[in-house]
Amino acid sequence: ASVAVGDGRPIPGLVVGRFGAAVIRDLPPATSARHAGAYWEGRSGQGWIRIESPLDRASRDAERVRRWLAEDDRDYLVRVYAAVIADDPTIARTPACAVITDAQLEPWLRSLPVQRSLSQARRNQLVARLVGHR
Repeated sequence: ASVAVGDGRPIPGLVVGRFGAAVIRDLPPATSARHAGAYWEGRSGQGWIRIESPLDRASRDAERVRRWLAEDDRDYLVRVYAAVIADDPTIARTPACAVITDAQLEPWLRSLPVQRSLSQARRNQLVARLVGHR
């Protein structure tokens, strides 16, 4: 689901499960963005210009979701993961963001460790909060 976390910029994809939550972003199309070494570039009217890394964006979005969920002063914290869906095998994952293909999404989500403090009742509360912020 796409969720607005209150700071004006929505999270495009958020999945909730026994593992906690995961921010899922698609890599921009190759016609509008590319990576050149350690940097990312986006196409503009003047050619290619440096832009924010989609992996860094997904990691920051995960941190934004983590902070937003912690605002409720709960007795537990929700783990939040980040992943970018990309078909380009040359894009390396970072410590804070996985790089997966569309076909790997479900196996990746299933591989995340179960968060024991996130019971079914707590997951239901979390989903209700997210649905209220669409």
